[in-house]
Amino acid sequence: MAGRPIILLTLFLAAASGFAQVTPEQTQEIIRHSAQAMHADWERAPDFDFCEVDTTKTGSRTSAVLMIAGSPYYRLVQVNGEDLSPAQDAAEQQQLTSTIQQRQRETPDEKTKRIARYQKERYRDQQLLEQFTDAMTFTFSRAAAFVNTSSRFD
Repeated sequence: MAGRPIILLTLFLAAASGFAQVTPEQTQEIIRHSAQAMHADWERAPDFDFCEVDTTKTGSRTSAVLMIAGSPYYRLVQVNGEDLSPAQDAAEQQQLTSTIQQRQRETPDEKTKRIARYQKERYRDQQLLEQFTDAMTFTFSRAAAFVNTSSRFD
């Protein structure tokens, strides 16, 4: 998300500007800024739809993740990088339509419970990410490998 390019740029500039060594404190500051950017992205995430690629030993599945009535809905759009067949796409669209109708018919209590389950999961995931950065000791290395983890949905 938005914070990753800033951190990569910071690391690049630190290495390119001739610093002989980045101190552990500076490294921790970079990580702290990254965690803050991740937290800000995390807070805004429910306002956006996005694509997610899940990869396994046997292939990949790409889903459009749509926020519908306060919680996400995963609509399959590709398998192994290939678009769904027209019949599969129609079935996925029907399932999406059915889910929208179901969520529109929910009682206020059902909706509250569904959103609470989603928020609980989000909170747990956020806590894990925050604890991860606190639990690790990071060091700066001038030789860095950058991996582009973003996926493109054509």
